[in-house]
Amino acid sequence: MEVPKLFKEILENNKAVKGVVYSTIETFGEILEENSLYFFEEYTDHGIRHIEAVLNSCLDIINNESVTEFLDYENVSALILSVALHDIGMHHTPKSFKYLVSKNDILIPWIDKHSWAKLWELFIEEVKKFSAQKRMEIFGDYDYIIEIPDLGNFDKLNGYQRKLIGEFLRRHHPRIAHEIAIAGFETGDAIIPFANGYEFDKRDLVGLIARSHGMNIRDTYQYLKRRFYQLNKTPCGIHVYYLMIIVRLADYFQIDRDRLRLASLKLKSFNSPISESEHNKHLAVREIKPSDENIETLFVRAQP
Repeated sequence: MEVPKLFKEILENNKAVKGVVYSTIETFGEILEENSLYFFEEYTDHGIRHIEAVLNSCLDIINNESVTEFLDYENVSALILSVALHDIGMHHTPKSFKYLVSKNDILIPWIDKHSWAKLWELFIEEVKKFSAQKRMEIFGDYDYIIEIPDLGNFDKLNGYQRKLIGEFLRRHHPRIAHEIAIAGFETGDAIIPFANGYEFDKRDLVGLIARSHGMNIRDTYQYLKRRFYQLNKTPCGIHVYYLMIIVRLADYFQIDRDRLRLASLKLKSFNSPISESEHNKHLAVREIKPSDENIETLFVRAQP
């Protein structure tokens, strides 16, 4: 995974933190590089190219004054790690997903109310009541009679069931990112540790920053207030709210055609209208550049 030059230079100020960052992105970069997305075969890129693009967008958003004021090695490391982590929950395999909804017992206080087993149970109850429109959005078929996946035999999963599990993971992948930061990625056979050498509080903050891209940022306030009391704005020296906003904006800006592999796209067929719409949305964006009239404005030129 390629890290922007400025971020590399800032990390040089602390060799220990630099070591944590590079060892982590090397390990998790292998997962992102494979980019198999077993449950998301019709989705846009969520692999290593996407992560690198988000990091570069972060740099585009941050102005020179902010670099001086906010970006020391602690904040750069938190930013890189949270970006690398933010979509990792979409890289679950059948085995790791089974572990998630049957054995994973992590429950982050003050944010999460239900265990994964309970979330899956509630999701299945909702699925049974899906409207025809919802079936069309997810499966591309108004009349599809939903079959609940048998998690005891993934060899029997059909494409519809994979999409169903994908919808569950899509909804909850921000939470998964937070949990992986804290406890590592449980594959079903082993745990891939995240940010070895990073103290627990910093891993928690990195996970929360990654998680924030899929939730209302204001909803993180009570958690930070309870965890870090009056130091909730800069716990461990990390400008946590600032980084949440940077990651959110940078992820929004990944809407251009560079995110699509155009040659392989020609070979794809889409059952889900939502997936097809997402690809078309990316194809419609011709360029994203600072406005010629106002350099503080990012202009998106689109041709639907």
